[in-house]
Amino acid sequence: MILDKADPEIVALIVEEALKEKGRRLPIHSIHRWWSRRFAAIYRFILAGYLLSERSAIKQALENPSLLRRFARGKTFVEPFAGGGTGLTEAAFAGWKVYGMDVNPLAVRISEASVKLVTSGLPKDYEQLATKVLDEAFEETRFLWMFEDKLVSYFFISRGDVPTWISNINIRNKQYMVLMCPRCFKIFTTNWNNTQKVSTCPFCKDRFKISMKGKAKLNDSYPETTQGWKVYAVELRDPSNEWRKLYINIKENKALLTWFKKSTESAVKIAKEAKDILEEEIKVLEGKRLLREADIRYYYQLFTPRQLASFTVFSHKAKEFAKSSQELTFLSLAISETTKTSCIATKWHPPISEPVPAAAMKTYWVPEYTVETNPLAHIPGTLRPLARNTIASAIRAQKNADRYISERGITHDLNAKVINNRAELARFPPRIDLAVIDPPYMDSVKSYASLSLVHYAGIKLFDYIAKVKIPLAKLEIVEKRELPRDPEKYETSLSRILEKISYHINFKSRVVLMYNRLESKDWIPPLRAAKNAGLLPIAIYWVLGESPGKLARSALRGIFLIVMRSNTIKKRSEIVKVHKVFEKVIDGLSFIDVDKERQAFGSLLEALNEVYL
Repeated sequence: MILDKADPEIVALIVEEALKEKGRRLPIHSIHRWWSRRFAAIYRFILAGYLLSERSAIKQALENPSLLRRFARGKTFVEPFAGGGTGLTEAAFAGWKVYGMDVNPLAVRISEASVKLVTSGLPKDYEQLATKVLDEAFEETRFLWMFEDKLVSYFFISRGDVPTWISNINIRNKQYMVLMCPRCFKIFTTNWNNTQKVSTCPFCKDRFKISMKGKAKLNDSYPETTQGWKVYAVELRDPSNEWRKLYINIKENKALLTWFKKSTESAVKIAKEAKDILEEEIKVLEGKRLLREADIRYYYQLFTPRQLASFTVFSHKAKEFAKSSQELTFLSLAISETTKTSCIATKWHPPISEPVPAAAMKTYWVPEYTVETNPLAHIPGTLRPLARNTIASAIRAQKNADRYISERGITHDLNAKVINNRAELARFPPRIDLAVIDPPYMDSVKSYASLSLVHYAGIKLFDYIAKVKIPLAKLEIVEKRELPRDPEKYETSLSRILEKISYHINFKSRVVLMYNRLESKDWIPPLRAAKNAGLLPIAIYWVLGESPGKLARSALRGIFLIVMRSNTIKKRSEIVKVHKVFEKVIDGLSFIDVDKERQAFGSLLEALNEVYL
């Protein structure tokens, strides 16, 4: 099998395919984003590399894994840390029987839905149903989001200082900065190529620095959208002018100010149901930061009354029109996916004129200023969104995923199972041909349950209103079930999981560990766990773990794939024969820190020697 002895050209091809995916995952993996979601190309290599022995066939399988189905028939793929389901979905798409698990019920719902798409597609007429639910919800809440026949995409809000650079806009195919004077607070545009980063207000003639950082304080006369957050501007979309953007300071237009105050009062009344459902104290680790930095104690405080009202009405409409539990599942995921930008933990980024999703940095910051995103913003009758990451965006992503799969063929009658449980306690299938282990790191994210905060709130609200029968476990319970971060306990738990897997494999089976750390001490627990389970490393490949860019990126961009088999020979000299591909792959990748990746590779080899020799 190629997985044991892949050459640098094949591994470089995986990196090339991953770069094509970049930050935008393939449609099949875009129905709900998840943290540290691996590139599909990595899994396609692992799956194809296990099944194929011809190099020429690998490239074809990377482009279309459905070609693997005749080779995968009867074989079982297992992933005990399923996360958002990339591995399970790719394996199902390639014709494997799949078995996955995760302690996080949100991850399980996402994985189940993704695998369901591969095995049976979206429910019949789902697009029409979802569009109807969205249109009906928007129509019922239009008085919250429509001002003088113009749609609100974003309210610009702040709990302190505000920036002078608030957005950008395209006018007749030219880019302009949208600025707000820190003295008179009037909004105007300036040339995008302002090299001096300084502008003069055309109204009060004040000269000021163009900055994304807070440069001016709002006075008490600006209205609040929710406790502690003042609204200072609004982005409107004009349907009579091809839905073009329009920016207004909220105090510059008395009619706008009056409408805002009145509609906010209405939003508070509609949102009361959501507030009652989500008046649950946030007790996971990240809750301490939210309470300390922004006095956010309860889940409902992560959203504005307008957003809560919108989610509430959408959930009621879903209950009214949906005919099956599967339809409700996909609609619940649409709300969940939307919460990461339709919440006050999102961060507004003026250069792209879009919000950055909450927890994109694998933590919840509460910014000084942000936007109140309209989760229902779309062109009525269509799924064209008018803000980032809206419910329309999420439904459209589901539709695109379904089309992607349909064009390549659905894998009917496939045996697939995703369970919500700790892998140490789960029952594994009788025979495992291939397992992928992608465990959390001990020293980075202390609580993945914490990163689910807004999604948990969105799905809890939807499930309660839509009468979904299986309630979500509370996040603090999920957090306690995660793999311990203490090195000794981490090794013990991972050993138990790998020992269970090892019991169900044979000499032809393979186990692939995905991992990367700078220090050898951080490599030792997972490698020792593998040794305890009787697993022997036979190949190591460096592949791309994160895409180019600076925003929300790790210092280490790579991920090592450590291919292991059952150690039936148990010769100490076997470790010397490990096949390694590293240097020839990282050459020419300018966006990675080569020294850091080399340090990580050296630490891995050092840890291997310490554990196995």
